[in-house]
Amino acid sequence: PAALNYPTIDVTEMFESTENWSTNSGNMYEGVNKISFEQVDLAIFNGNTYGDGLFDFKMSLDQQAMWPGFCFRNTYNEGITENNSFYLICFANSGIELQRYNGEVRTSLYCNLLPNERIGPTHPMILEAGRTYHVQAGAFTEEDGVRIILNIDGVNIMNYLDEAENRIEDEGYFGL
Repeated sequence: PAALNYPTIDVTEMFESTENWSTNSGNMYEGVNKISFEQVDLAIFNGNTYGDGLFDFKMSLDQQAMWPGFCFRNTYNEGITENNSFYLICFANSGIELQRYNGEVRTSLYCNLLPNERIGPTHPMILEAGRTYHVQAGAFTEEDGVRIILNIDGVNIMNYLDEAENRIEDEGYFGL
């Protein structure tokens, strides 16, 4: 499928050291070619901003947390604030969600919350604790909007074109 053939972003250096990461809580630990995060609400990689491409990485959960996930195209290297806009893919206990934040305004694109405002329901896939997944996810600016792609273990999970006026077309920071 076409969603599996988009260019990827090499994240090897990003996960080799905690040097360019900042968190608002919790702990980070360096391992061999990996970083582990413990009780972190948000961690942002400050070493670079990224535009079009799929972040390509291995991900595992030590335990089934409430809403682990990652965000991309962060306008600023901070969390949910009135100034920051970003896309968020999270792995809820009920499945995979896609949300867009424009400042403190959340738009539930694929989510079980706010059924009258969403584009579609949560994707039913649930990530199991203790298992490692190959994740490819990111955004591409196209003529008619921003395409959001999520592939897990070689299977396309999401392929969504955000055509909204407040879509996020500029490059930005990556976060967990």
